[in-house]
Amino acid sequence: MEDNNFYQKKSDEPIYKLENNKSYQDYSSKIINEVPEDNLKSILTTVLKRAGQNMGSEISDSAILLIYDFLKTKFRFLPVQMMCSYILRGSLGEFGPGRLVPRTVYNWLLEANNDWQKIESKPRQETYANCANLNNYPLGRAIIKKIEWYQKGLLPINDWDKIPLKELAERIARGEDIRITDYLT
Repeated sequence: MEDNNFYQKKSDEPIYKLENNKSYQDYSSKIINEVPEDNLKSILTTVLKRAGQNMGSEISDSAILLIYDFLKTKFRFLPVQMMCSYILRGSLGEFGPGRLVPRTVYNWLLEANNDWQKIESKPRQETYANCANLNNYPLGRAIIKKIEWYQKGLLPINDWDKIPLKELAERIARGEDIRITDYLT
């Protein structure tokens, strides 16, 4: 005989959600090293309890403290939201099978750290040359020219409006040789 009330029964155990954790809301965009101890422990406890629910197991308080120690010593420059994401993804089996023990969580955090290092190692070079095909139009090339002068330190922000964009675009369209000294003396 089937129990029709199975899905209507309420569990005594709460469902742990990061979005309900005030500390996570306040510090999710920070790196681990910038989060106060009590707040980091609150975030870590919530994410590990949720991971336990995902895996159908529980984690002990001593294991949470060991993982906290990993965070403060080995992963202190990892963003909080990345740490939480990788713990939850790991608990769902994305990084292979495992139990909810400090060693497994350490491996998930290593994955997060490796990915974070790849992100941080890429040069953050902002180029405006291909932005919305600006190079195809004299006005776009004039905007790019002003930005390049600014980035090189030749055009102080206070002098930005001293170079009329329309005039610069017209000179570019005529193919003239343009120098910043034509505008700033």
